[in-house]
Amino acid sequence: MESQVFSMGQSILQPGRFFAAVILFIMASTGLAKTAAIPSYDVSTAGIASNPFQVYLIQDESRTLTIDEIASGRIQGTLTSSRFHINSTDINYWFIFTLENNSSEPVNRIVRFDEPFADQASIYYRQRGAWHEESAGLAVPIKERRVSNRNPIFPITITPGEAKTVYLKLQSNVARITIGLYCDKPEIFLNWELLQTAFYMFYFGAASALIVYNLFLFFALNERLYLYYVLHGLAYSTFVFFYSGFDLYLGIDKDLHLF
Repeated sequence: MESQVFSMGQSILQPGRFFAAVILFIMASTGLAKTAAIPSYDVSTAGIASNPFQVYLIQDESRTLTIDEIASGRIQGTLTSSRFHINSTDINYWFIFTLENNSSEPVNRIVRFDEPFADQASIYYRQRGAWHEESAGLAVPIKERRVSNRNPIFPITITPGEAKTVYLKLQSNVARITIGLYCDKPEIFLNWELLQTAFYMFYFGAASALIVYNLFLFFALNERLYLYYVLHGLAYSTFVFFYSGFDLYLGIDKDLHLF
């Protein structure tokens, strides 16, 4: 009896195996089983217009993979948005995309992250037959970066007719944050930076005026409530100062920046 049940089970499973094999064959023949390709963007006349845009993502949980291993094509990744969420501090995130220059003139572009919380932020690309590497995360003081900016900024030149694949490695000591990746013309980046700086300077100026005004009222009226206003304004302004990354211009230690 048991042998009859076993043979019946085998007869039921065999058609299932057959159909599974047929589905796998169809996926392989039609390309549905292929891994995602590295996105490519023409930046001959502008930066990457769509924002966010797609990038190829490889997550290195061992944090030991080298650029040669990442670029070998043997490690599978997925497509993701250029505005991404950092889920863990124990992963090296590799973002990959290709920039094409179809014009007859070299073009300069700025590849950048928009937050100052990455401890390790590096760019890799092939140049004259070798790997070119730059780092601009918190592990590198601002004065030692190629671009003295609180955020990781990487200028890149693409020669006429060149397709340059860019590899960006990021590791953050702060999790549960969202970071954006951009590729702009230098003048677009400069306008963005000036606007950001003007906004923060306005905020710090207004906050300082309110703090001084409430401090004056505290001494003039001897009312403790105004002292609480002063302490609250100082605490919140200090938080914004560190959160925005402007503290890095003063040489603040990276561990204090991430307090």
